[in-house]
Amino acid sequence: MNTTLDEIQDWYESQCDGDWEHVYGVNVKTLENPGWEVSIAIAETEWEEEPFSELAIQRNDDDWVHCKVEYEYFQGFGGPGNLKEIFGIFLRWIGSTSASENEDMKTALDRFQQWYKSQKNEHYEIIINTLDNPGWKVRISLSETKLKDKPFEQIWIDREDEDDWVRCSIKNDYFAGYGGPKNLDEILTAFLNWVES
Repeated sequence: MNTTLDEIQDWYESQCDGDWEHVYGVNVKTLENPGWEVSIAIAETEWEEEPFSELAIQRNDDDWVHCKVEYEYFQGFGGPGNLKEIFGIFLRWIGSTSASENEDMKTALDRFQQWYKSQKNEHYEIIINTLDNPGWKVRISLSETKLKDKPFEQIWIDREDEDDWVRCSIKNDYFAGYGGPKNLDEILTAFLNWVES
């Protein structure tokens, strides 16, 4: 069963041709209010000239989404629980709608945005970027949080496929996770398992 995160990873990997990923990619970061900012490069893809109708939904102060395409990027902004919705809007726009998640199933993305949304008294700066090798990088600031001194056992996984790898550690008050093009889910899961242990 494909999830929203599987589809984002698949789309990203399908754009990687040895050149594209060295210049373009997917970037996600937290906003201070709190919320999410998502930037997905569509330059040099088949969606570069595809029209997109700007979308703005305001349900309440914590539940909102604003998406547009500008300067060869899909840009999405939303409240602390709206990251999955932003990805879903992008996926529907590019015609990728095979994600079949039922409401009872809690994916790593669901768990991650729920965890972030619940951190009302903590400030977590989160940055998720694609790498040019290709792959993913997750960086979460712990300096002003209750997780700052929590012990973490380093993760170092190399599998047979050279694109299937994961590295997670804590350095200089940051959780740093790196992985192959289809390992973002695994990085988020490693972080969440540590947080919830």
